[in-house]
Amino acid sequence: MNDLNAKFIYNKKCEQSQGVDCGIFALKNMEIMAYQLLINSEAFIKGFQKFPGFCRLQAARELRREKFAELYLLGEYEAIRLQGLNKKKRALIREHHYPESEMIVRVLKGNHTFRGLTIYALKPEEDFDKERQNLIGIEIATDPYSLRCAVRYHYSFHIHISKNLLGNLQLRQSIIESLRIENEAVDESGTIKIQYDRLNVIPKKEQLSLIDVQYFLILKNS
Repeated sequence: MNDLNAKFIYNKKCEQSQGVDCGIFALKNMEIMAYQLLINSEAFIKGFQKFPGFCRLQAARELRREKFAELYLLGEYEAIRLQGLNKKKRALIREHHYPESEMIVRVLKGNHTFRGLTIYALKPEEDFDKERQNLIGIEIATDPYSLRCAVRYHYSFHIHISKNLLGNLQLRQSIIESLRIENEAVDESGTIKIQYDRLNVIPKKEQLSLIDVQYFLILKNS
């Protein structure tokens, strides 16, 4: 198609004179156009300039109060439901891989550098308190985006360190050497983040089936 030869047609009757209804106004008219193009596109295009069936501002205001308001609430409800489902999904995955955190704890405790420190695995819903002294906490963290995949998910090990230990660079280096890791990431809070497939010093559990997890949670909450 040559854009220079394109001819634009418009319908004056579906112009709006106020800005307050632009979203609803546009959505409804798009719905009308899609339907007309589906049932009789040729006739609709030819008579587009005089087509009388477009949504007017008054009708748009009614839609805002009724139909589209209802659809919005239903959409919000579904988003909240999925958010809750994903939270439970993450908890199940963290619980499944929890033994891996405990194995990391045993590896670190075998290094004399960490004597005098409390090293422990965080429970699936437990938060690390950085204000407590001399702590190293191991957390299973899930990637929320990968949970949408029906085949595999991604998770990582987050190694949290108490605030009073953050300046100890030798401690951090000892953690890296004990776990034999490369390409680790350290965020602004000092947490060391290791992707599950980059940590080979411990065996990993077989991944859960996300489809099975989804069915289990739906049946449990039905």
